[in-house]
Amino acid sequence: MLVTLGDSWPQGAELAPGEQPYGFHLHKELNTSHWVNLGQGGTSNEHLVLQLKQFLLTNVVAPVTAIFFLTNPARSLYWKGDMFYSISNSELKEQFLHFHDYDALRTAITVAALQKICAANKIDDYYLPGWQKISEWLPGTDLDKIYGKGKLTAASILQAEKHNGEHLVDTENNYYIKPNFCHPNELGHKIIAAKLAEWIKYRQGGH
Repeated sequence: MLVTLGDSWPQGAELAPGEQPYGFHLHKELNTSHWVNLGQGGTSNEHLVLQLKQFLLTNVVAPVTAIFFLTNPARSLYWKGDMFYSISNSELKEQFLHFHDYDALRTAITVAALQKICAANKIDDYYLPGWQKISEWLPGTDLDKIYGKGKLTAASILQAEKHNGEHLVDTENNYYIKPNFCHPNELGHKIIAAKLAEWIKYRQGGH
């Protein structure tokens, strides 16, 4: 079973009717039994924890492979429904001293939490940075589960590394994005899926 989580990229924003995001194509590449897409446009990295919680409450069919798309770290927690979710501040001051900025710290905390939750639930988890490279992680984070250990991104796969923080820019002539504004076209999604499949098969092969 494959589950894709994250923002508008896994959701498939700007795709035409009948076109599919990378999760669909990765599901075919990996020959998984089911595919569940929880991507939600405009959401944050912290919301990945809530997406994973939602998934674990469904009819989960083992084995499970999860792909977490890491969006703009500056986005704050996505609020949903009538529940209030917050992060404990008890250890942030000490950890903050080891990071250049608070946004990077929040992403590092989120990934560390996701890895623990996935391990406890026997989920084979992988992390794909979207368009911002991430180089700072908390001790104990398994960097081999992060594409390029955070130094490569989905955007770099598409040869579209320019961004303004919130989204890609100067993509008008990019083969894997046009005619879209800042999201992959279906060919771009297929390329991302192929790269992820190659990486995941290598990892699952015990290398």
